Amino acid sequence: MSNNNSGKFLTFIDGMPPWAKGVAVVGSLGLIAWLTTKIYSAAQNSKNAAAANNDVVKGQNDLSALEANGVYPTYVQSDYASYADTLQQAISGCEFDS
Repeated sequence: MSNNNSGKFLTFIDGMPPWAKGVAVVGSLGLIAWLTTKIYSAAQNSKNAAAANNDVVKGQNDLSALEANGVYPTYVQSDYASYADTLQQAISGCEFDS
């Protein structure tokens, strides 16, 4: 049965005009490239998320260790956000590609 289906497929391919065969090949290669890019991107995003999570855990562990020794943050979180916003506004518009 498989041989018969294979024969029908090859007959269908042989009956296609040359331009249609080219479109089919280019389309297939494009689909393979797109799928490969999506899979690679998903793997990279997963790897980056895991690394970011590890950094958060390390930061929390460091903060807990410091607090256990009596060292507490001297600034509140809103101060850090304000400093970051000020830096972003100061850097905004700077051209580094000269």
